[in-house]
Amino acid sequence: MSKRFSSSGFRRGYSLLELIVSMTAATVLLMSMSSTLFISVRATDPSTTPVTSTIKCHTAINEVLLDLEQAMSITERSANAITFLVPDRDGDLDPEIIRYAWSGTSGAPLTRQYNGGTAVTFVENVYDFQHNLPALPTNLLSNPDMEAGTANWSVVPNAVMNISSATAVSPSNSMLTDRTTTNYYGGIRQDVWSAMTNGMSFRLAAWVKGDLPAGITPIQLELRITSSGEGVQVFPVQKNILGQNWDLISGTVTPTWTGSLTSAYWQIQSDAAAPRFYVDSAVLAQASSPRQYVEITLQVGSDVRSRLQSGRHLVNAPL
Repeated sequence: MSKRFSSSGFRRGYSLLELIVSMTAATVLLMSMSSTLFISVRATDPSTTPVTSTIKCHTAINEVLLDLEQAMSITERSANAITFLVPDRDGDLDPEIIRYAWSGTSGAPLTRQYNGGTAVTFVENVYDFQHNLPALPTNLLSNPDMEAGTANWSVVPNAVMNISSATAVSPSNSMLTDRTTTNYYGGIRQDVWSAMTNGMSFRLAAWVKGDLPAGITPIQLELRITSSGEGVQVFPVQKNILGQNWDLISGTVTPTWTGSLTSAYWQIQSDAAAPRFYVDSAVLAQASSPRQYVEITLQVGSDVRSRLQSGRHLVNAPL
């Protein structure tokens, strides 16, 4: 019996030539796809994607707020810049000055300046930087930073004052005061009679530096008023200054009196045992809320999805 083969059940295999042609075509196709993917990746900078920009924004905004929440005083507040002083960080016992600024131009960097040094890029490619710090309270003192010399200042009885450029908080001058007679105080004062309102709360503040290498200099900052009904009244804020370092003395007082007000002075003086000290950046202003809160808005990159807002309480109530 002869064997018969059905042609329908037989599958012819690929020839070697067909396999080579197929593999070559697949290789060309894969190379084309790889090139397209490579060009796409190169065209898309991963550092500017919304996710990456949001991460950068989140990190930067938290670092700004960590600095700002420790602010002891704020010396500049504009639409796109803030300058403030924070407690000592480098061990020299003096405060540190920090400034954040953005030019307002989309894509420009947010910069950070430390203690008056070179402003360095803090975060690149910024499209928005805002804060909701209220306007700085009006300082009712004249020449509060001593940059105009001794103008508008006088001494407490038996004291002497001189401008010093050897040390300052900001920008370049401070007032050095001492006594002229043993057992008296060193100190300075300014006439603020026209700024007084009966029953209004005022914030008193000044940066003070002792002149003793060691030990304590007791400092009293005060409103000293005289009225026809009460005579002389003192509304004080007190602090002990340790060693030769700048320190902030700050507090709120509410002067009240009866009759007519005949004199009023913002006054700062030392203990008779240690009368020599420096004064800078003095403040007399209407008191603000003791619980102060600030929000920062930041956008890194052009995509609005990377725009973030966050806030902190200012623990030292500098406003």
